[in-house]
Amino acid sequence: MSRLSITQQFIGYLILLSILPLLAVGIISYQTASATLISEVSRYTLELVTNQRDHLDLQVEQVESLMSNISGVEEIRTVLEDIKAQSDTYSYLTTQAHIGYILNGFSDLRGLVSIDIFAVNGTHFHVGDTLNTDNIRVAQRDQIFAEALESGTFVTWTGIEDNINSNSQFAKVVTAAKVLYKLNRDTLQQEPVGLLIVNYDVEYIHRHLSQVQLDTNAYMMVADAKGRIIYHPDRALRGTPIQVELAYILRAEAGSTHVTLDDTPFSVSFVHSQLSGWTVISLIPDETLTAKAARIQKPVILAMLAAFVAIAVVGWVYNRRVVTPIRQITKQYQALDDSPGNTAAYRVPIRGSDEIAELSHWFNNFLDILEKEQQIEKALRTSLLTTKTMYEFSRAMIGSKDLPQLLQTVVDNLVTALSVDRVVLILVDTDTRQILHYVKGGPSKHYVKDVPYDELMDGLTGWVLREGQPVLSPKGQLDTRESAAVQKRRADTECGDIIVVPLIYGGERLGTLTAIGSPNDRDLSQVEIDLLTSLTNQATVAIVNTRLVDSLRESEAKFHTAFHASPEPISIISLKDGRFIDVNESLLNVTGYSRNEIIGKRWNELTIWANGDTQHRFQEMVIEQRMVRDFEAGILNKAGEIAITVLLSAEVIDLNGEQCVLTISKDITEHNRLERQRLELAMERERIQILSDFIAKASHEFKTPLSLINTKTYLASKTQDRDSQEAILGQIGEQVSTVAKLVDSLSLMAGLDSGDNDFRDEQFNLNDILKALHFSHEETFQAATLTCELHLDHSSLPVRGDMDYMKLAVEHLLLNAIKYTHAGGRVSISTRRENDKAIIEIQDTGIGIDTDELERIFERFYRVDKAGTKRGLGLGLPIAKAIIEQFDGSIEVESTIDVGSTFRVTFPLV
Repeated sequence: MSRLSITQQFIGYLILLSILPLLAVGIISYQTASATLISEVSRYTLELVTNQRDHLDLQVEQVESLMSNISGVEEIRTVLEDIKAQSDTYSYLTTQAHIGYILNGFSDLRGLVSIDIFAVNGTHFHVGDTLNTDNIRVAQRDQIFAEALESGTFVTWTGIEDNINSNSQFAKVVTAAKVLYKLNRDTLQQEPVGLLIVNYDVEYIHRHLSQVQLDTNAYMMVADAKGRIIYHPDRALRGTPIQVELAYILRAEAGSTHVTLDDTPFSVSFVHSQLSGWTVISLIPDETLTAKAARIQKPVILAMLAAFVAIAVVGWVYNRRVVTPIRQITKQYQALDDSPGNTAAYRVPIRGSDEIAELSHWFNNFLDILEKEQQIEKALRTSLLTTKTMYEFSRAMIGSKDLPQLLQTVVDNLVTALSVDRVVLILVDTDTRQILHYVKGGPSKHYVKDVPYDELMDGLTGWVLREGQPVLSPKGQLDTRESAAVQKRRADTECGDIIVVPLIYGGERLGTLTAIGSPNDRDLSQVEIDLLTSLTNQATVAIVNTRLVDSLRESEAKFHTAFHASPEPISIISLKDGRFIDVNESLLNVTGYSRNEIIGKRWNELTIWANGDTQHRFQEMVIEQRMVRDFEAGILNKAGEIAITVLLSAEVIDLNGEQCVLTISKDITEHNRLERQRLELAMERERIQILSDFIAKASHEFKTPLSLINTKTYLASKTQDRDSQEAILGQIGEQVSTVAKLVDSLSLMAGLDSGDNDFRDEQFNLNDILKALHFSHEETFQAATLTCELHLDHSSLPVRGDMDYMKLAVEHLLLNAIKYTHAGGRVSISTRRENDKAIIEIQDTGIGIDTDELERIFERFYRVDKAGTKRGLGLGLPIAKAIIEQFDGSIEVESTIDVGSTFRVTFPLV
């Protein structure tokens, strides 16, 4: 099949872009119009059937109202309930009269055919189109009676039925039934006594609904709850079941949908009646609805014909203005494909400024790009060759076992890779100015002379090491970067072009690589410089790695020597399973085990640790922290005795790809013994110092009152005045009391220190102590003109201890608050519960305590009032603190100068 030309394709595109959219618009417009018409008609017909449903419901309500009135007539119920009276002619005529009277009230209820009341004993009351009721369809009546009983509704609409009175002129009627009940006085249950049946004329419904105007071929239907047709334009279909397809979609309460009946698609709208269970249905053929939308087709066809004419004209113009120039460019493309060498020969002229001219311009640009791509492809081939060379170069270096072999491999492979006459690799130490390695290779390597470091620095090698960049020196020219001696040696050794590249790693200049061509070889260029630089970088990394490997081997040898020669016990254990991989001789000597008894065993299989918990803690620290320092532990020997005490230092290391723990043990057995002796000596000295200080302070405290007693005694012996003697004796008595208090306090303090006190273990309420103290010191507060506030927790605060001692401790704190509070101040005593703790707070508004002195107030004989204006022994707070701590309590102090202090005591609750 021949290929379409560009003009044919363009015309095809125009058809796709104009005719097809126009056709699509026409189709869419037709479909939209059809859908809109169907939607609007469906909405209209749904309203219409809803209105007709409401009209029918009105008729149904009137019938049900009639039946309600009939069933409510007391005389009718009485007759039905009185079985004997039912056979009475008078009762029968009376019932007939009542029914006739009720019907007169519904004289406007058109369409009513008959009313029948059947008593349970067979008595029949009838009012209707005929008085002849001899031929009653008994089976049909019983069926209606059964349906009415089962439905349980006020009125049962059984739908379209044969008239139960076969003598009636109305063969088909709509039937409504209602069961009449009486109350059984014995069982108090409702019992049926009769059946009320009302027959309604279906022809009346037909006359009304046939007046509803629908479109062509459209019609309306009414079906009863059993799916039988009550109304249809075709009277012959009355009482027949509606079609299955239609019955399936009528299960919903209301709506609009589509259904195909007898191969004809219909738009269906329907609504159900809640009163009668009937369904009002409208059916409109889709053909009727879409006939009006078909008017759109003719304008669409005319527009499409006009579009075809326009397409033909545009196609002719397009072929002359666009296609012909494009064909010229296409021919040039074909010629270029056959012979791509000279791109300049295929350029096309640019005429005008439209898109075709722009296309010609871009075609010429394409030729320029093609030329550049050819250049890039050439460079890429060169790059691929370089990559291949570097790969082979790397493979050659991988097999080297040590540094000398690696250096020679590098040199030999560079000769091949660069196709040069000779290659020289020089490694130097610029700090010591020494040549470490001097390696040569290539056909003319015998021309390369070993020269000392200083002479080497006078040539290109020295320049490259100083500048840190590669250099190319062409043949046949003097290079000013070389000394005269080097220039002469270069001429004598028949050198061509020379390239020198530095070996640099991490900023350190390790040496140079020199590639030398012969005088008859091709000239070396930037390509060779780049290739040699790349290969040199690879070689530098390989050299550094090989050096590291050699250094590692040397380090491993040194480590092995140091490991086994160390005087400190050392072990290497697998972190994964705890197996001993290696131990040194010191560890074997300390534990008494042989190497075979330890190597391969797990550390929990040997009894080396003096304490198992310590061992597990050390293992957990190693696993979590990866490093442990100065961990103290006891080491057992093979006999199970503590051999030494050590400080363990451990670290996780990688050993041949396995995570291991290197542990070094430092023997501190002798150090610990000396440290214990030093600590015991220091504690003894401190005890002696404390005792000395205590004696000195106690002596000072005794000296003051004793000196006053001595002075006052002398004065008393010299005076003859009786009153003066009594005053002096009173002062002597006060000092004696002070000495007694001091002796008692010192005795109590000594007992607390030694633990000789006989404390009672009893349970009591802290609130009771504070109440007693507050009561006993009321006069003290009054004498000092202080206000005392007592705030106790509402709950009990039970604690255990010696109640008297605890009371004494709190009393010291209370007296301290009174002593250092100015007249007119306030002292507050409070208790509270916090979790499982009882807290006592004694707060004052006194002089306060400086921050620097807070730590010393519990020292013995220490007084905050250094001026001596406040009298005291300096033992109250130390005694209070000692007693509180004796019973697992604690004491805290908060204080601010000139604001006051708060002493907070905490005891555990029982």
